[in-house]
Amino acid sequence: ASIDDPPTAIPPHARSFLRQRILPQLGRHWPEASAALLHVARLQRAVADDLARRGAEALRTLLDAPTQTLDVTAWLALPDLLRAPVLACWLHPLGLDVPSSAQRGALQTMLREAARDR
Repeated sequence: ASIDDPPTAIPPHARSFLRQRILPQLGRHWPEASAALLHVARLQRAVADDLARRGAEALRTLLDAPTQTLDVTAWLALPDLLRAPVLACWLHPLGLDVPSSAQRGALQTMLREAARDR
């Protein structure tokens, strides 16, 4: 079951094309596609929720509460999968945007290079 979303009906949007053209074709060719996609979406939601929870837990150990600063060395030592959720948990309450994957990659490279220069 899909949610009726008015912007989805606007043809230039990619999700409009996906919903109006691609998904119906998939459904005609593979009737089980809708159920499979719904299952995958639910799994992705569960994983995203778990990563957000784990990111919030990790942030508590990396954050200096009085200054609201992040321990960069400890952040870089986290598994790659947790770095983005930690940044989101840190930056959102401060009203700041979370860097994109490319920006985060560049930031990590700069921080590692700066650490070597010390």
